Formats: sequence, structure tokens, C-alpha cells
Amino acid sequence: MTTQGFIDLVLVLVAAEAVALAVLLPRLWPHVSRRSVYATLAAGAALILALRALAHGASVFELSLWLALSLVAHVVDLSLRLSASQGDRHG
Repeated sequence: MTTQGFIDLVLVLVAAEAVALAVLLPRLWPHVSRRSVYATLAAGAALILALRALAHGASVFELSLWLALSLVAHVVDLSLRLSASQGDRHG
């Protein structure tokens, strides 16, 4: 399997994980924040897409875009987790 094929396979697995979590999360783990889980998946997917862009020889701008999107998703995830933990402490 080529590097490109492997990266595409990982992206398909991340998409399948998102679909599975959309179905299973509310049933099995209703207390887990879906927004936080999806933010984590988005951050990972953006990093994988950055790797894919790098394997394709993309421009520095495109690589930077994927990395910046990953950063935004990580910040969203962290803010959701911090607000949830502060709510647990004060609730």
C-alpha cells in the first residue's frame, strides 16, 4: 500500500468512527459531550489532511491551513472540556 493509500484509509476510518460515535455515543455514554468528541475528531482529521497535503507536495499555504484548522479544533475541544469541568466543580 502506498503512503497516499494509507493516509486515505486512515481518513476513511476517522469518518467511520465519527458515524459510529454519532450512533453509539448517546446510547452508551450519554454524559460525554458530543461536541468535544467531534472537535477532537476534527483536529485529528485536519492533522491527517496536513500529512496528506505534505505527501502530495502541497504548498506551504495549504499545509499551514490544515495545521491552523487543527489548532482551532483543539482550542474548541479544550474550551469545551474546561467549561464542562468548571461546571462539574461548581454544579
